[in-house]
Amino acid sequence: MFTQAVSFLYHFVIKTTFLFFTFSKIIGILLAIFHSLLEIL
Repeated sequence: MFTQAVSFLYHFVIKTTFLFFTFSKIIGILLAIFHSLLEIL
């Protein structure tokens, strides 16, 4: 039971970290696009 909980937590942490990095990458790309659009205008 304890090992199951630990493995669940482990996978949960990996998934959230991966999602966080993907999310911040997308935000960075959107900010870069927005910045270049402002420079064009």
